[in-house]
Amino acid sequence: MPSTLSARARLLATGGDRKTDAKDALHVAQVALLRHDLRPVVQEDQTTILRLLTERRDDLVHERTRVLNRLHAVLRDLLPGGAPTGLSADKAAALMKGTTSSTSSSRTGGTRPRPGASCGAW
Repeated sequence: MPSTLSARARLLATGGDRKTDAKDALHVAQVALLRHDLRPVVQEDQTTILRLLTERRDDLVHERTRVLNRLHAVLRDLLPGGAPTGLSADKAAALMKGTTSSTSSSRTGGTRPRPGASCGAW
């Protein structure tokens, strides 16, 4: 059921328009009883379920790859010689334990200029 139908029913009901789960369920049921043009709920077949699971797995794999690539880029900037390939979370953690941030001096009162900041009063 479209959410606009239940919202409209909630607004037209007496007693205000405050949304609670119980009131929302009641309004959805009332709209479902009165509207006969709504699409019925049917059980999904196995191919649809497998397709959804496969798409979810693909999304997770792409997200993991994206995060590892970003982590590799950060480590490449922090480590002399760059980060090795075949990076994992454990390998990255071990590499990070041995590095210090170059911005730590600016946090402790160092005079390292910010990137893009002008040098001198020109």
